[in-house]
This record gives sequence, C-alpha cells and structure tokens, in this order.
Amino acid sequence: MANSGTNGKGDSRFSLAIHDLRVSGKDTEARLRGLQAAFGLPLTVHMVFDAPLSSGPSLEEFLREGMERNRLELVFHGLSHTCPPHVGRSTAFYHKHQAEYLLESVALREETREVWEGLMAQFHAPLGICPPCWLATSSNWSFLASLEPAYLESLWRLWTPARTVPSPVVSLGSAKPMDLALLRPVGSALRRLARIPGLERLRIAIHTCDLDIPRSMAYFQRTVSVLLSRGGVPVLQRQLL
Repeated sequence: MANSGTNGKGDSRFSLAIHDLRVSGKDTEARLRGLQAAFGLPLTVHMVFDAPLSSGPSLEEFLREGMERNRLELVFHGLSHTCPPHVGRSTAFYHKHQAEYLLESVALREETREVWEGLMAQFHAPLGICPPCWLATSSNWSFLASLEPAYLESLWRLWTPARTVPSPVVSLGSAKPMDLALLRPVGSALRRLARIPGLERLRIAIHTCDLDIPRSMAYFQRTVSVLLSRGGVPVLQRQLL
C-alpha cells in the first residue's frame, strides 16, 4: 500500500481523483471499490449530487468511513454536470455542454447552496468544490467561494483566500479514439511539466467514461507508476495545498 503522507523532504505530490460519479448511480460504490483495489492510493471523489446522499445509505457510510481513515476525500462536483446547448458555444468542443456553472441561474445557485449546507451538516467539515469541467462564470466563481469550501479547484490551480497552488491536470475524459490520440500525449506532457519547480503538485483526473476503456486505464496506471518511481508522494487532493 502506498504511503498517503509526505516524507518531509519536499518531494512532489500528486493526487488521484475520479470525476463525475453520481450519487444516483447504482454502481457508484462498486466503482470506487474497484479503483481502490486497482491503485491502492488515497482517492479523491468528485461527486455529482443529483440525488440526496442519504438516499444511498450504503454509499454514504462507505464515503464516511473512507474519509475518517483519510483514504477518501469528497469534492462537490455540481448537481447535474450538464448545461443547455446554447451555453458556452465557443468552448463546447471542450466542455460538451457539461459545464454546469457556465449557466447564469439564480435557481441553480439557490439549489447549490441548499445541497451544500446539507453536506456540511452531514460531514461537519467543508469539502472542496470543483465546478464541472473546471469552468464557471465570474459570478458563479464568486458564489462558490462565498460557500467557504476547503478550496476551489480550476483547471490550473487549487485556491483558497489564503493560498493558491498551481497544479497541472493529467486527464483524458473521452471515449473517442481521435480525441484520445491527442489527449494521451498532452497528458504525458503535463505530467513532465509537473517536474518544474513551482508546478510539483499534479492532479490525475480519471473520468467515469475512462473506466470502461482498458487502454485509458492502463495509461493512468503507467502515469502513477512513473510518478511513484520518481519519488512522487500520493495524497488526497486537499493535501496538495
């Protein structure tokens, strides 16, 4: 089992995260257990709260136990992970109408606040927040910050009012062979970028669509192996701060 802490020598850190799992998913817990078995590392869970967490008591207990043991971290990752087709048309090739907080909606913010406050009552500690696709409008960024999460996550950084940490992301997130032909070398370049002083905090983001593609999962296994062989320390995402 890999060490989940740092060794005090300033080694680079990396986090392993699964994105887009839904509370409503019937196989969510099984997928988490499978990732834990496959990697044996601390796992950050970017959860879409499309249903009350209490509606799946087994999943809630599994998450709570993993969090108490510092083997899991829970990140708020939206309510639906979708936005209307007309939102963000110029960047739709990237977000594929999944960037929920590009939508300017009072109703969305009110529902987000309600769900967030419920999570705070359940776990008695602030979680991190990552808007889907790492994107949000400026007013939604301000709103999410007003919820006082443990941190906010964007494509290139993790940040709190007190501190900002640059952090590249290795991500695939596509089932299309043409996309993957480009995304794999880009991800590898970003992994190497994390060797530059000041950029040593790397995030590895597995998406649910990657889980059923053996070649993609083998790619992430190789990425983790390379990082470990170079002295990288696997941590929960909040520990990158």
